[in-house]
Amino acid sequence: EFRRVLFRSDARRDHDPHRARSRAALPLEEQEEQGTQGEELDERLRHYMTLVRSLSAPDLPELPRNDGQPNVEAIQQFAIEFNEALERTSAAMTAVKAPRVVPVPLGENAKAEEAWQPYPLTYANAVRNRMIGRKADEGTLGFTAILAAFRANSATEFNEAVAKYTTYVQGEKPPLWNERRVHSEAEFNAISPFYVAMQLYVIAFLLAIFGWLFRYRPLNWTAFTLILLTFALHTIALGARIYISGRPPVTNLYSSAIFVGWVAVLFGLAIEAIYRLGLGNIVSAVSGFLTLVVAYLFFSGGDTITVLEAVLDTQFWLATHVVCITMGYAATYLAGLFAMLFVIAGYFTPLLDRDLRKELGRIIYSVTCFAILFSFFGTVLGGLWADDSWGRFWGWDPKENGALIIVLWNALILHARWDKLVGDRGLAVLALGGNIVTTWSWMGVNQLGIGLHSYGFDNTLATLVNVVAGSQFTLIGIGCRPTRRWWSYKAEGAASPKDVAA
Repeated sequence: EFRRVLFRSDARRDHDPHRARSRAALPLEEQEEQGTQGEELDERLRHYMTLVRSLSAPDLPELPRNDGQPNVEAIQQFAIEFNEALERTSAAMTAVKAPRVVPVPLGENAKAEEAWQPYPLTYANAVRNRMIGRKADEGTLGFTAILAAFRANSATEFNEAVAKYTTYVQGEKPPLWNERRVHSEAEFNAISPFYVAMQLYVIAFLLAIFGWLFRYRPLNWTAFTLILLTFALHTIALGARIYISGRPPVTNLYSSAIFVGWVAVLFGLAIEAIYRLGLGNIVSAVSGFLTLVVAYLFFSGGDTITVLEAVLDTQFWLATHVVCITMGYAATYLAGLFAMLFVIAGYFTPLLDRDLRKELGRIIYSVTCFAILFSFFGTVLGGLWADDSWGRFWGWDPKENGALIIVLWNALILHARWDKLVGDRGLAVLALGGNIVTTWSWMGVNQLGIGLHSYGFDNTLATLVNVVAGSQFTLIGIGCRPTRRWWSYKAEGAASPKDVAA
C-alpha cells in the first residue's frame, strides 16, 4: 500500500503541468539536489520494505489437495517447492539483514547468534514442523499472535500477546538475551544524557569566554569545574553505551563523534590544568558541544546502536585500531581549535600578546605530537586489520588514503616547526589545515560511494564537510594576512622584523 501511494504520487507530480520542465532543463544545483533526494528516498524505501518483509509470513506453496488417495508425486513436488521457498526466505533475510526477533531452540554445535532468527524463517520452520507432526515453537506462535493483534488493531489483544511473549522469553533465557541491558537502554534514552551535556557545555563556554576576556580567574575556575562535571556525565553516558551495546566505544559515526568529543574535552581539561590560561576551558567546551551536535546530525538516521557491518564485527580491532585512529582525529581537531583561537583572537582582538602567542604555539605543537602518534599507530593497526580481513595490508582505499593524509599533514607541521620554516603564527595556520584533512578522512570518504569503507552517501554530512572546509580556508586566508593587519600586533606596536616574523 505504501509503494502504491508513493509511486502514484510521483506519477501525479511528473504529469503536473506546473512542473512540465524535464530534469535536464533544471539548473545543475537543482539536478544534484533531486538526485540526492532520490537516493535518500531509495534508502528509506529499502528500509521500509525490509521491515515489511521481516514482519510478514513468507510466501509458501499450498498444500496438495487430499482426495482420499495419497498423491505421492504431488507430495514430493510440494516438498521440493517448500524447501526451495525455505531457502529463498533464508537467503532473502540474510541479504536484507533482517532483524532477528524470535528465539529458537539451539542444536549442540550452534552459535549463540543462531539462537535468534528472523520471523519469516521461524514461521516457515514452524509450518514444516506442524506438517510432520511436531509442535511449533512457542516463540514463533507468540510473535505471530503479536502481529495478528497489531493488524487487527486490537490494543488489548496486542498488550496481552506482548506480555505473554515477554514472559516466554524471560523463562527461556535464550543466549544474548539481557533484560537488564534492555531496560538500561530505555532509561538511557529517556534521560538523554548527551543532550543534557550539550547544554552544559554551552553554559561552560559562556563562563569560560567571559572569564578569559575580562581576566577574571573565579569565572575561569567555575567554568573549569562545570566542564569537569559535564565531562563526568559524558564519561558515564559513554560507559553506559559500552555496557548496553557490549562493544568498544566506537562502532559507527554517531559513537565516533561522541568519543572524539570525549577525548578532546579530556585533553582540553589537561591543558587547562597545566597552563591555566582559560583557553583550555574554551576549547573543551567548544569541542564537547560541537561533537555532540555532529552526533545529533548522525542520529537523524534513527537507532544509534545499530547492527555492525560484517567486516566491523570484531571486538579486538574495534578496541585497538578504531579507538586509536579516533583519538588521532580528536587530537588533530584539538590542535586546530587552538589554532582557530590563535587566528581569531590575534586578528579580531588586541588580546593575543607576545607571551600568549608563544604559549599557544607550545600547546599546538604539543597536541600535534600526540595527534601524529595516535594517527600513525592507528593507521598501522588498520593495515594489520585489513591484512587479517582482506589479505592485504594496504590497498589505497579512500579511507586508508585519508588516514595517511592526516599522518603526513601532522608530520609536515612538525617538520616545518623543527626546521624553523614557520613561527607560532605559521604553525597555527598549518594546524587549521588539519581540521580539513581530518574532516575529509572522518566523513568525506563516505560521500564518494566507492571503496571498502564507504557505507552510503548522506546529504547532511556532505554539507558539513563543505562547511568545515570553507570556514577553515577562510581562517587560513585571514591567518596569512600581513601582521600589520592584525589587531593584536598593532596594539602591541610590533615594528621590528623579528616580531613581525613571529
